Amino acid sequence: MARGDQRTGDLPDALARTQREILALVKRNRAAATPPPAPTPPAAGDISLSTDTSHPPVSENPQPTGGATPSGPVKRSGARKAPVTQAAAVLQAELADLLSREPGATIEMTWRVVDR
Repeated sequence: MARGDQRTGDLPDALARTQREILALVKRNRAAATPPPAPTPPAAGDISLSTDTSHPPVSENPQPTGGATPSGPVKRSGARKAPVTQAAAVLQAELADLLSREPGATIEMTWRVVDR
């Protein structure tokens, strides 16, 4: 019968201990890698409407932005449902205004008959 010595006696214990340590390390890393649940958005009743930012000041005379002239801003887009005779007159006026203010502008037009 063979005798065990220090080298052969410690190896099985060392392997078992190493296996336990590796499994514990893997479990800890899995727990750390799991992202926390996403926060739930506030309900309507959770939002205060009595703060300074709940009622921002609104200017009664807004400043014109890009493409504006003293007579008012250029209409950048629009849609309407109207009889063709009315729509044609309004569209013609809007295009004439755009042409006078932005002669190099490119536009896209789409229309369709919605009823007869």
